[in-house]
Parts: sequence; C-alpha cells; structure tokens
Amino acid sequence: MKLNNNINFQSFKAKKMPYNTAKAIDDKLKSAKNVTIMCHEASDKDTANAAMVMWQYLNSQSQNAKVVLSQDLKALNLRKTDCPIVQSKNFDEENSDDVLLCVDFSAKERMPENLLPYLENAKNWVCIDHHTGFDLKPSEEVEKNPELFYQDTSAKSTTGILYRYFEALGEKDYIDENVAYDLMSGFVSDCSKKKLVVCDGKKGTITPQEKLKEDKDAYEVFNNLYNLFH
Repeated sequence: MKLNNNINFQSFKAKKMPYNTAKAIDDKLKSAKNVTIMCHEASDKDTANAAMVMWQYLNSQSQNAKVVLSQDLKALNLRKTDCPIVQSKNFDEENSDDVLLCVDFSAKERMPENLLPYLENAKNWVCIDHHTGFDLKPSEEVEKNPELFYQDTSAKSTTGILYRYFEALGEKDYIDENVAYDLMSGFVSDCSKKKLVVCDGKKGTITPQEKLKEDKDAYEVFNNLYNLFH
C-alpha cells in the first residue's frame, strides 16, 4: 500500500491503553486452556483481522485458540493463515472453550442468533471493542474485573485498539510487517465504509479525506503501523 503525499490522514484515534488493563486481559487469556475468539455477524475485515491477530498472538504464546467467523476467509481476502476456523452457523456448546474473547461487538443485533444463548451464559469472557451500546449482561467476573470489558470509543477500529494493547504490554516487537498489515487492513476497511479513506486497488494507494492532524495519539498509531510495512 502506498500513501498519497500531502494528505492529512484520518487515523486510528485510539488512546493509549493502561498497562494494568492490558495485563489483566493478557493474564485472563493466558490462564485459559482454550480461547474462543468471536467475530460479529457478517464479519468484516476489522473484526476478522482483529481475530486473526489475536489468534496469532495467542498461538505464539503456546495458547490454544480458535476463531468463530460468519464469513469465508477467501471472501474477506485476508492474508493466508492456518488459523482454525469454526463457521458461526456450525457453532454449538461442544465447540465452547473456557474463555471467550469478543472482538468488535456492539449489540446483540450484530451477533449470530444461534450464539446468543452461549454468549449470554458465558462465565469467562473478555471484550475488546470500539463501539458503544454493548448490551450483553456482563458476567460476574467482568463485573468484578471491569478492565476485562474494554471499549475505546475514540478508536475508529478494533484493530487500532489492538496496537495499543501490544504497546501497553511491551510487545511491540510482535507487530512485524505482516501483523502491521493485518491491523492496517482492519482500519482501512472500517474507515472506507465511513468515507474517511479512499482506496485504489489498482494503484495500491490509500487516500484519506483531508483532516487536520490534531490527535497526536491517532497520528502516532497510524504512522507507526504504516512504517512497519512500507
């Protein structure tokens, strides 16, 4: 991907994640024997790439995890991955694991209908999201540990939040060229829908709408990710 020169970029707008929050999430995920990573219905590139990145990270830490997705990987044109995928329509209680990680959720209407009973009854779960209005009843553990339910509504994508997650953990070295590409792909997908960026597939360019670079954190995240794969 190439960036057009002399353009002010609309960036992730993801604030820094507190270390204690990132550590609590990380400890919870790493304490699990198995993690189920769930994407919203009609999975798009932000939720799918967020799930892929988290699967790759957990896998690199020798954790067992799988992704529940409603779209086919080929349809989403994601990078080739050997991530184990369970189609949401085929998910049932036998597929469930001891910790649930929800990425890019916002409301019940965006969740596969057959998964609602499982989601509503899950005792151990973590949420990483950039929306408001998450309307699932928090589990008792989440009520005791609210840092496990992380929403940053200043972020334009969940993938932007994940950059801050790895940064807070001191795991920025994990974000190599491929991971940076995945995180940027999720960002571009969400911002394209909102007409914040225009992508030219033939030229391989990303042209954001002109915006003033007033958000220091936002511009920092965007530039850091872009520089990793440029």
